[in-house]
Amino acid sequence: MILSSISRKYAAYLLLLLSLVVGAALAAAGYITLQGTTRLQRDLQHFIAADESARQKEALRATAVYLRSHLFNPLYNLDIEQLHREIAQVRAWLPVSAFLISDRAGRVLSDGAPDNRLYGATLTLPLAELAQEPTVIRPASGGLELFFAISYDPVIAGYAYVKLNNSVLDAVLQRLDTVSDQLWRDYWQALTRLALIAALAIVIVGSLLGLLLSRVLARPLVEMSKAAQAYAAGQLEQQLPVSSPDELGQLAQALNTLATDLRDSQIRLAQAQHHCPTGFLGLAAELPPITLVGRGLPPVWNATGSIRADG
Repeated sequence: MILSSISRKYAAYLLLLLSLVVGAALAAAGYITLQGTTRLQRDLQHFIAADESARQKEALRATAVYLRSHLFNPLYNLDIEQLHREIAQVRAWLPVSAFLISDRAGRVLSDGAPDNRLYGATLTLPLAELAQEPTVIRPASGGLELFFAISYDPVIAGYAYVKLNNSVLDAVLQRLDTVSDQLWRDYWQALTRLALIAALAIVIVGSLLGLLLSRVLARPLVEMSKAAQAYAAGQLEQQLPVSSPDELGQLAQALNTLATDLRDSQIRLAQAQHHCPTGFLGLAAELPPITLVGRGLPPVWNATGSIRADG
């Protein structure tokens, strides 16, 4: 019963220790992976956004070069239908959210829609920048915007405004988020399976180590406990094996020495009883051996000394 109790304690302590160590390792691995995945996803988003922005700028510059000459004649001749067709063509190859064509004063002539409802509205133009650069590209809410002069050599017929949305970029980032989420879910499932396998391994290894330690530590302690109980009952013949020079070996040696001393004391006590009065012999017979050693030795030695003195 004692051995079983100690073995269970050792096994429980080892299981707890191994669980804490493995749990901490898995938690650290999950945290590090999560941080790395988040950082990688953020870096990829920034890289993709920068790359898409650069690509859109190049597309806008190419569009401005193309439209600057193709829109000049329809705008100069105020051919609104042709302007609509040119705008529709640009919308076919670019994610355009707004396309306005104005005259030199900034009045909108075409917005590309069939009803042309923005006709006559005022377009705010960066004229100072357009005076220095024929094409002005700058960031706007949800994308990029382009201003360019529709001209042929020194003649300016009007201006155009094109705004690109981030639909392509948003779609790419959405796909990236979906892939990242799926990778994280797969990793989390793998980590969960690893945790279950680790838990099973902890139970097996902890149980084996508990049994091993119970043999190394618990069994000697149980033998010492039984020996101490036997000594208390007066059975002093039992000797404990001293198998190691550590604390357990020293304790076993101390118990063996105690048993030897008690046996010697009993022998001397038995010899002294032959020379003692009957009353003391009756009292000694009623006392257990340990009590005799603790309480009876002083008078025994006194009596023995007096006998030797008389002799």
